[in-house]
Amino acid sequence: MKNNKMKATIFIPTYNGEDHLGDILAAIFTQKVDFLFEVLIIDSGSKDKTLQIIKTYMNKHKNIKLVEIANSEFGHGKTRNYAAQIAKGEIVVYLSHDAIPAHNSWLYEMVKP
Repeated sequence: MKNNKMKATIFIPTYNGEDHLGDILAAIFTQKVDFLFEVLIIDSGSKDKTLQIIKTYMNKHKNIKLVEIANSEFGHGKTRNYAAQIAKGEIVVYLSHDAIPAHNSWLYEMVKP
């Protein structure tokens, strides 16, 4: 790592995202980067195994933060703005819960100068 400053926050809003979330998180944790990043997940009342998948990854990776909100509190703009407010990274990268990063340099390419 070049320094210990949080460079990026990857934000993923979820609602019943079990179909792809495991693959997304696996792809995130294979990223080739030389900086610190966090994964911020805001779940809006999932009823499937989404939370179980997140918590399994949280046991392995300490840079995941889960925030649970009521489904009635979700709004695309509102939730993204909330994520930007609580993100620790200098840069916020947004992913949907069905967008799997295509390669292991995806995050680096998103935040490079």
